[in-house]
Amino acid sequence: MKVVQEVLGHSQMRITSDTYSHVLPELQREAADRLGDVLFGGSAG
Repeated sequence: MKVVQEVLGHSQMRITSDTYSHVLPELQREAADRLGDVLFGGSAG
């Protein structure tokens, strides 16, 4: 979330989180899947 805040130039984290929090569950799942691929050599889901 902090990276998104910086890239978009939001002065406060709350602006970013209020605007984009609805996409976080999907992004977290994607990140977890990618990390699993790197660590375990295949798709976990």
